[in-house]
Amino acid sequence: MKQLNGRAAWVLGSLITVALGAAACGDSKSTTAEPQATLSGALKRGVEADAVPATMALSVVLIDGDGADVVAQSLAAGETAFSLTAESDHDYLLELRNGSGVAIAILVWDRTAMKRAFHPDPGTTDLGTLAVELRLGQATSSNDPLPFPDAEGEAIRLDADHDGVHDASAGDIADQDSDQTPDVGDQLPFDPAEIRDTDGDTIGNLADTDDDGDNVSDTAEIAAGTNPLLRDTDGDGALDGADAFPLDPAEAIDTDSDGVGDNGDAFPSNPAETLDTDHDGTGNNADTDDDGDTLTDAAELARGTNPLAADSDGDGRLDAVDALPLDHTEWLDTDLDGLGNNADTDDDGDFMLDIDEVTTDPLDPDYDSDGVLDGLDSFPLRSSRFAQYDSDAMRLGRLSNAKTGAALDVSDNATKKLVVGYSDTAATAGGALTLRPILWNITVGSGPINPTVLSAGDNAYGVAHAVSKDNLVVGEATVAGVISAILWNAAGTSPGGGAELGALAGAAAPATSAAYDIAVMTDSTTHAAVGVVVGEAKDSAGISRAVVWLVNPTTGAKLAPAAGQANPMQLSGPTGYAAAFAINAGGRITGEATTATGAVHAYMWDLTIAAGAQSAVGLSLPVSGHTSSAAYGASSAGAVVIEAMQAGGVAHAFVWAPGAGSPVQLGVVTANGGAMAMNARGRIAGWTDATNLGPSAWDMGFANAAFAEPAIEPASTLPRVTSKAGQALNVSESGVVVGSFEAVTAATTPDGDAPFVSLPAPVVLTP
Repeated sequence: MKQLNGRAAWVLGSLITVALGAAACGDSKSTTAEPQATLSGALKRGVEADAVPATMALSVVLIDGDGADVVAQSLAAGETAFSLTAESDHDYLLELRNGSGVAIAILVWDRTAMKRAFHPDPGTTDLGTLAVELRLGQATSSNDPLPFPDAEGEAIRLDADHDGVHDASAGDIADQDSDQTPDVGDQLPFDPAEIRDTDGDTIGNLADTDDDGDNVSDTAEIAAGTNPLLRDTDGDGALDGADAFPLDPAEAIDTDSDGVGDNGDAFPSNPAETLDTDHDGTGNNADTDDDGDTLTDAAELARGTNPLAADSDGDGRLDAVDALPLDHTEWLDTDLDGLGNNADTDDDGDFMLDIDEVTTDPLDPDYDSDGVLDGLDSFPLRSSRFAQYDSDAMRLGRLSNAKTGAALDVSDNATKKLVVGYSDTAATAGGALTLRPILWNITVGSGPINPTVLSAGDNAYGVAHAVSKDNLVVGEATVAGVISAILWNAAGTSPGGGAELGALAGAAAPATSAAYDIAVMTDSTTHAAVGVVVGEAKDSAGISRAVVWLVNPTTGAKLAPAAGQANPMQLSGPTGYAAAFAINAGGRITGEATTATGAVHAYMWDLTIAAGAQSAVGLSLPVSGHTSSAAYGASSAGAVVIEAMQAGGVAHAFVWAPGAGSPVQLGVVTANGGAMAMNARGRIAGWTDATNLGPSAWDMGFANAAFAEPAIEPASTLPRVTSKAGQALNVSESGVVVGSFEAVTAATTPDGDAPFVSLPAPVVLTP
């Protein structure tokens, strides 16, 4: 049973048929025969809530405008069909009465409405059908609950919506379907179950599965977050059903179905690409340099910069040319010390403050290009003169009972210098000599510098061959009785034990190895710093080969090799014995190797590192007229220094410049000489035979093709103290020379070799 306007209603079981005929009926107001209408239909009986009870006796009565019964038909219990005939040109009420004659349902039959709804001509025999509801009502004692006079003065009941107000009254609020929503606000005024039809398709929203007619069901719209009552939720002009992005007013089409709208897709027809950050025509997925700053995305991720921003720190410099790409206050680091020029008080690292470089250039560490840093140069404006060495070369201390020792390398650190080498020790005086790896921490003016032993392996034997600017020391020591390449981190004053670098894969026992030098290179792919250690190691045939180890440049930890690579890697080229003695920051490696004739001669490799992988190209540098040779060092510019031996045992010093033909011989004091190392400014350390071997240094530029006599006389500038012999074994970029000389305890009593360091003057160092 439906609840409408607070009244109950029963729906007829079938449609009422209204048919016009020509039969006359007695009309109290007219003698003219009028057409007749027959109303026929059937009630709905049964047990349903909206049905007429099957046991109820009813009567169907047609009442005219005066309230008088015109025609009636009684229905016994169980009967449903009825048929009533009356004049068609009148207003009537159709009442359903119970067995006591009380009206329980009322239907207003408005002749005007009938004429509007059906054919108006009296001659029509079938006016169609009209669906009717009989509404339950409460009759009054006068049997006229709604007595409103019409224009003819007749009392009729015209209150279709049962709101207690005559339909023709100005105060009546029409609600034809009695759903409590006035017709003016009811989009479906004849359907009591519906009041809204958003899309105007004549199906109310309650029954309509697509209220807004956008071809997307209401259920789907709720799930997607769009508005089921709005055809274009985001207001971009595209119906939700045709909008690939119904919640984004900026997008409606996704041609390549990649999830990014065409308006925001740099490649709307390519499902594999959506962005082109650098606008080079290659999408970011395929582009290895998304922001176009010449650094690969992989390199930027490794160094911490943004691969989608060409200038990560926003200082106006592309990441590729910004020395400090994550610091917006810095972009230049002239001396590569990790401190930007804005904060650095010594931009070029020449040991002279920028504010003091009035006549020199604070961005040029050697203003007169004489090979000596401005802060160490007594004559920084004159290329013909340079810093003089301290007349008191410092003898470095040896271990107790030691008989020999040598300083092999020195670090270039602005505040302190570490010297590494070796000293021997004996269990008892006069016992067998055993070398130990030694570290000296230099403080100028402190007197003899005592050694620190670098422990490694079984501490039976060791030599420290080289030290980096970051205080990583490489050398060799016995591990379980086998000589092995070792790396120490000497950042502190008391370094811990050294770590074994390892031998070649499949090396024959005993797998011996030694590390001779270390440099820091830049990976050409990732632009990351990589520590490179060079040396030698025996292979599976027991032959020593030149090798390279890759390590962390700060901690010294051995790096994992790239796919298909080895760590250590054997340097290619020589078919027999080979050893790598030195490496510069550009990857030039110098050493020696057997040639096709079986002789050992100077050899050079150029190493490249790319994303952890390493490769090297070798070149033999034999010296004409000499039976053997070895390349002991290379400057940062790539020049190579060589010591070569003739058949008669006479040695000569040579230098080979990049792009030059044959090596060029350096001048010596008398007959013999040897070149052991060279720095970036052309200072070469070695020895010449002034009476006996003497530590020597050449200062030269590549414009001087003759390389005649050493520019610094060995006896006066690199003092032997009271020694008979000695040699300079290495020279740092700042011009510090280290080596050994023959010490004496008396005028004629030799006491073995002693390590020394000679500093350019003036020099002021702190511990």
